[in-house]
Amino acid sequence: MLGGDCLIGKRFGRLIVLSKSEIKKENLISWMCRCDCGNEIIAGGSRLRGGRVKSCGCLQRDKARESIKEYNKSVDPDLTGMTFGRLTVIKKIGTQNQKNIWLCKCECGKYTKAATYYLTSGDTKSCGCLVSDTSRKLIKKLIKSGSEHPRYNPNITDKERIDNRYQLYGENMVIWRKKVYERDNYTCQLCGKYEGDHNAHHLNSWDKYPKERFSVNNGVTLCINCHKRFHSIYGYGNNTKGQFEEFRELSHSNNLKKKEGKNE
Repeated sequence: MLGGDCLIGKRFGRLIVLSKSEIKKENLISWMCRCDCGNEIIAGGSRLRGGRVKSCGCLQRDKARESIKEYNKSVDPDLTGMTFGRLTVIKKIGTQNQKNIWLCKCECGKYTKAATYYLTSGDTKSCGCLVSDTSRKLIKKLIKSGSEHPRYNPNITDKERIDNRYQLYGENMVIWRKKVYERDNYTCQLCGKYEGDHNAHHLNSWDKYPKERFSVNNGVTLCINCHKRFHSIYGYGNNTKGQFEEFRELSHSNNLKKKEGKNE
């Protein structure tokens, strides 16, 4: 028997005393204990009785984890179902740097993932489509053509403006014009004139359709006279293929002079 001071079988927190240890700590009797987690340690009797030792160390670790978990809840709350800009949070899909990562569905139908901070701070509002849409609107607002363009010169004629394009775009313009001429066999596509000077006319106007500026399908060969007559009726800068088709029909009828008369 070990006397009245025997601690075998007693519980202290998560520890159960198994036996008296031959190893003394600080010259005091020590006890072999098994923790609820399965680990075994040697602890002094006074520390067990005084409540200074209650586990193998796992109790402190678990408390620390709980504290971190509670802290994260306060700074990283459950966002499921909440909406941020165009995004609706679907579910938590993991953590990164101890921060929750959320799967979100954008209004455009795409899915993306984002951390709590970026959602709650407003830094992330979409899958990226919001930035694209905003950029397109800004570009459309900034890019102006015709008389609204910041470099528009009201002191030159429309013909001079067209001639300037050839100087500004140099080789690209020359190549485009040559391809149009070759396709049309250097022949006016309205009156059939072969000899003399010609113009490569843009069906959809240079200003309003910049993507078609150097498309051969957007050009047609016209003699100087037919080109002048077209622009005398429809003006410069807002021309379309529809206008040209109408002009083609008029040029083969007796109505062209009537149309020209109305625009004089």
